[in-house]
Amino acid sequence: MGKSSYYRYERMVSWAFALLPLGAVGAAFILPYASALAGGIGPKGAALPGGTLLPVLAFTVKQAGLSTLVALALGLPGAWLLGGSGENPGRGRFRGAAFLRALTGIPFAMPPILVVLGFVLFFGNSGWVNRFFMTALGTEEGPLRLLYRPAAIVLAHGFYNFPLVIRLVGDGLSQTKNTYGAAAASLGASGFKTTLTILLPLSLPAVASASLLTFLYSFTSFSVVLVLGGGRRQPPWR
Repeated sequence: MGKSSYYRYERMVSWAFALLPLGAVGAAFILPYASALAGGIGPKGAALPGGTLLPVLAFTVKQAGLSTLVALALGLPGAWLLGGSGENPGRGRFRGAAFLRALTGIPFAMPPILVVLGFVLFFGNSGWVNRFFMTALGTEEGPLRLLYRPAAIVLAHGFYNFPLVIRLVGDGLSQTKNTYGAAAASLGASGFKTTLTILLPLSLPAVASASLLTFLYSFTSFSVVLVLGGGRRQPPWR
């Protein structure tokens, strides 16, 4: 058997092994999702107000996109601290980096329903924030009214997923500084120039990965939307 025949045989075997998990994923996930969307987006649609899933799909995409932006706004500063800065690439001058890294692992072990309950206890109509304002202003009701609105869903998803942004982007920055930061410094590049021309461009893939995962988590969320959004009987996004 020649080298070309051997390589063709190796590729065929690789594709054969790859088709097994791909077929399982298609049968267990892709086909059910596709059939549900096809039945809901059609003219007869599903048993929903308006007879179609299009408003629900549009709402889901919009809240997932806004939740991703909130998570990025909250997580990118922490990612910069975790990634480190200055003369010590990768390790950073931020002494609380190890503690921050440990905190970013909490959402991976915390069920979403606990995040919902914590959000209600803190930002609810009778939560800690409203109690503080009621005590400070001497009123019987707090000014913050977020529950059962789209803003509550976006904020809850943002707070739940921003540690993911910190971990992924922070690790990406650490690897970039370990690989290229010292070389740039040895060539006389300033910290600002290194950040602008090396760190920021090379960290974009990590930002894109964190954004995609955050969007998917927010898009497929159930408990957060159901509890904080009030269910499907509530009016759509306005």
